[in-house]
Order: sequence, then C-alpha cells, then structure tokens
Amino acid sequence: MSLFITILVFIAILAVLILSHEFGHFIVAKLSGIGVKEFGFGFPPRIAGIYRDRVTRKWHIVPPHSKMPEVTKDVDPDTVYSLNVIPLGGFVSMVAENGTEEDEGKYSFANQPAGKRFAVTVSGVFMNLLLAYLLLSFGLMFGLPSSTYGISANAYSQKHVTVVQVEPGSPAAHAGIAVGEAILGIRAGGKYYPATSLDQVQQLSDQNKGKPLTLVLQDGKVTVDKVVVPRTNPGPNQGAIGIAMEEVAFVHYPWYQAFIKGGEALYAMTTQMVVMLWGLLVGLFVGHTALLSDVAGPVGIANITGQAVKLGWAYVLNLTIVLSINLAILNILPFPALDGGRAFFLIVEKIKGRPVNYKVENTIHQVGFALLLLLMAVITVHDIAKLF
Repeated sequence: MSLFITILVFIAILAVLILSHEFGHFIVAKLSGIGVKEFGFGFPPRIAGIYRDRVTRKWHIVPPHSKMPEVTKDVDPDTVYSLNVIPLGGFVSMVAENGTEEDEGKYSFANQPAGKRFAVTVSGVFMNLLLAYLLLSFGLMFGLPSSTYGISANAYSQKHVTVVQVEPGSPAAHAGIAVGEAILGIRAGGKYYPATSLDQVQQLSDQNKGKPLTLVLQDGKVTVDKVVVPRTNPGPNQGAIGIAMEEVAFVHYPWYQAFIKGGEALYAMTTQMVVMLWGLLVGLFVGHTALLSDVAGPVGIANITGQAVKLGWAYVLNLTIVLSINLAILNILPFPALDGGRAFFLIVEKIKGRPVNYKVENTIHQVGFALLLLLMAVITVHDIAKLF
C-alpha cells in the first residue's frame, strides 16, 4: 500500500511541476497573440479533448485518434484542451513553434518578434518559481519543516535533531539510519539521554567511540531503535557515526508575514541551489566531483518521495518546492533543447539582427535532447544500482 501511495504522490508531483511549467508557456503565448493549437494534460496518446469553436461559440469533443481542428493562416486557431494517457505533466503546441521558412502567419510563433518569443520561452521557468513561492508562502502559514538556524524561537515548534545526510559505508549507513529521521534520544552506558541539541549528540558519539550506542529515532509516525558503533578514527571531515545533522522544526508565520517570508525563503533556496550547481559543474570539469553521486533521476526522486511520504505531507510539500526550484534552474541553463538553450538562440538572433537558420537550430536542439535522454538513462541506471 505504501508503495502504491508513493507512486501516486510521485506522479502527482511531476504532473503539478510540468503542468505549471507548460501553463507558463501557454498563458504568455495567449497574451502575446500567438496561436496555441493544443494544451494537453498528460502525454499522448490522447484520451479525449475539447475545444470551443470561435465562430459558433459551441464546445466540441475531440475523440481519440480523430483529427485535430485545421490551422488556417492568419486565423487564431481553436485551442484543444486534451486529456492524455501518460499522467506525467503536460505540453503546449503552438503554431509553427519549431520555425520554418513558410510559417509567416499572423499567429505563428516563428513570425513573432524575438522579444515575444523570448518571453514565451522563459515563462515556464518563471511559473515554476512562482509555484515554489506560493507553496512556500501558504506552507509557512501552517508550518513547514526547516532548519532553525537564524529563526526566532517563537516562529517554530516541534524542534528535533534531524539526520540530513548519511555517509555511504559509515556506521550510520550500516545501521540503516535514513535521511529525515529525527533523533529523539541516545542510550549509552545504561543511561538514556534525550537529544536536545547537535552539540549534545556529537559529544555523546565522541565519548563512546568503539562502543555500541542505541539511537532512538522517529521515522514518520514510528519510533525505532538503531544500534551504531562510532568509529574510533573517522576520516577528515567525517563524524564518528557518519551523519550530518540539523535542528529541524516546523516554522510558521501569520498570513500577513508568510508571503514576505516565502519570498525570502525562495531567494535563499534558489541562491543556494545555484551555488551548489555551479560547484557541481566546476568540480566535474576539474575532476573533483563524481556527477552521478550528486544527482538523482526519476528513480532517485521516487525513492526520496517515498521517504517524504513516510515523514508526512509537510515534507512532501517541501520536496515539491525544492523540485520546482530545481526544474526552473535546470531549464534556464543555456543547453540545447532546454528553455535556456532556446533563449540563447534568441539572444544570438537579437545580436545578429536576423534569425539563426531554423534547420541548424533544430538539429542542435535534437542533438541536445538526445544527449539529455542518454544522461537521464545513465542516471536512472545508477539510481537503480544504489537501491541494491
């Protein structure tokens, strides 16, 4: 049952993230006077669709496998709103969005000024950031799990020392300690010590190197005991147990403060993720970072989703926020096939004063897309290997 719920939550998160991204493209295209042929929920094959005939003002059903309404030059097409089989997001299909020399219609994407096309291209990124901001703001009204560092004590409740990272091959990893588990207390030398701070847990683990310690952990709604033996000689920058910890609590604000704090949190999280991504890319090029150990694909994210579901819906909301910001940052990268790559060609067009040859640009995007698929396949295989 828990696996079934995890799968449903995982699909729901992906659907929300991708749909919001595509809705950004959709609404800005509409406002910019660009013809939108279809806005789809999920990916084909199509289950059904509806559209409103702009002449008769009547709604029509588009059954599976039937032809879509024809697109006529200089006529704003009737947008089909479709429901599709694969429920992992959505898509927007605009008139001549790939650009051809023959696409000169009034509502053609390819025939719009570079500024309009740039706005449509990057609008999905901004919609993901807007989604993260709204989720953060509303979440902070009711309580979101967060580090208490720099937070006033009257703004949080239910503080716990929480595991935020587990070192592979460490005593903690061998004991089955997982990210997100809260340390309620420690049994050492026949005594029980409630976990009150990071320093206290660190001190107890250092005082009992080479001796068994029992950590009393809260895993979602379940309390479990896990025995670890702290290392006597941990390596550089490694703890005796092999975990990184934070004092985590549920942070909440009155509604009139939540929207301000949500903006501050969005800025802080986005900045931190950009810095981390930059460090990852720099480390990769200088040979100091193993890319696969620091990224997760669909399987890895699904595994993280399962952990969030166990911990509670506030953690699921937190995960959705983090993924939405990540999706925005990754999509704006100037890599072919991504929104940032398409925006880059529009900037080049603006500088040159004429469009890049559409055949050359499309070929570059196709190659970039193929490379992204290959990278995703490699990451997925690595994610599966980590589960065993």
